[in-house]
Amino acid sequence: MLSIIMDIAIVLGILLILVLVAAWVVGTKQPFYRIHKLGKVLFVSIRSTKSAEDRSSQIAQLDPLWHRAEAYPFIGMAESYWTDFVLLRPDSPAFEAIQKLDGIEDIAIFEVTTSNFPAIIFGIMRGAHLIGLRKKPTGTLPGADGMYDEVLNFAGEGGNIEVLPTKAALEATFAAPHSHETSMVNYLAYNDINGKGINEGRRIYRLYGREAARATSQVGAKFLLSGEVTKVLVEAKDGAETAGHWDDMAILVYPDPTAILYMEQIEKYVASGRWRDEGLSRSVVIAAAKDMSGA
Repeated sequence: MLSIIMDIAIVLGILLILVLVAAWVVGTKQPFYRIHKLGKVLFVSIRSTKSAEDRSSQIAQLDPLWHRAEAYPFIGMAESYWTDFVLLRPDSPAFEAIQKLDGIEDIAIFEVTTSNFPAIIFGIMRGAHLIGLRKKPTGTLPGADGMYDEVLNFAGEGGNIEVLPTKAALEATFAAPHSHETSMVNYLAYNDINGKGINEGRRIYRLYGREAARATSQVGAKFLLSGEVTKVLVEAKDGAETAGHWDDMAILVYPDPTAILYMEQIEKYVASGRWRDEGLSRSVVIAAAKDMSGA
């Protein structure tokens, strides 16, 4: 009997090791892994007068880690300002070249020190979604008007409406093409809570971030970037609502524009909103895609 139990334990142990190895492999295949293993990246915001096609061609020659055009502002901005967002390697010669591109009206460049996330954690979350253990909610979205009513209700209950999408943003989300990925670029600044500095605000926000990570994975989203803004290498001339000090940057890639809205059907994520409101002093979130049409 004992030998049978030992054999079962060995088999289960081997299966566990295989599962963990598979999770690690899946994690290393996620887009964030190739970004975060660099330790630091340059996050570039560009405002250009050139056409989307010309900008894409110009930036492609600089061998960026990632490039998307702004599609529409989602949180914290009334109107679009930037035209493009780019990630460059920290030692890239493109740092100088990108500032000299034809048509540049404004540019901001941040050095971002990437967060240290174990690949296996994201592999487990991604794998759970892919095999159906954590499925995207199937409830019907109520449309832009209905979603904005929920925003107003949340604000009426004491929520911070400044870190939630406007009605125009929700209308743009529903109007965008749903057949391609949409990236959400997050600018984050934290509250100094009880005189303990912004790290206390960051700590509280990360309580929200844990639930957000689970919820984003459940709706099929993938992390691309999460990290601290450690240097402002080039300050924007204007920058609109993205001007000023920022503590962290994050970029998440959603399978379609409305995927982010399905997170509001996940109870634990919705409940965690109190930590987001407490931790953040301000936030700007901008939707970006492969071209200005949302493709």
